[in-house]
Amino acid sequence: MRPLAVLCLVVLMLAVPISRGTCSQAGPESIGQEIGIINLPGRSVYHDLTVRQQLDALALELLKLPAGYIIKIEGQSVRGRDRTEQVWHALQRSREVYLYLRKRHGLKQDIYLSASMLPAGSSDDRIRMVIYPDHFAVQHVSRAKGSTD
Repeated sequence: MRPLAVLCLVVLMLAVPISRGTCSQAGPESIGQEIGIINLPGRSVYHDLTVRQQLDALALELLKLPAGYIIKIEGQSVRGRDRTEQVWHALQRSREVYLYLRKRHGLKQDIYLSASMLPAGSSDDRIRMVIYPDHFAVQHVSRAKGSTD
């Protein structure tokens, strides 16, 4: 009887396809949606009226987002002697935009900052804003009454 049980288990294991998880099944909804690119010709977001107007317009769109979205502010910079300095400047630009959106428009969504390479031939720093569905959202479960944890 025991060898038959082992044989059945082996056959079942071979017959059932192995799941590779949800990452390999991700559809288009998991891909970020670019909502805007803003060129930053000056040294600061705060000193350029055109940039502030563009950020204000994007902020209105971000405020309309339903719950469950993450915002990525991606800085790209040509300033700096090497790639390390360019990344530092790109992150500083992202941070300026983040602070502007939080203070001026009171955005409550999760905002992540990043830096990336500029496309070849670019002469100005820029900010790229992308939204993603929040697949990492958690549902909070309250503890049962009488729990000692």
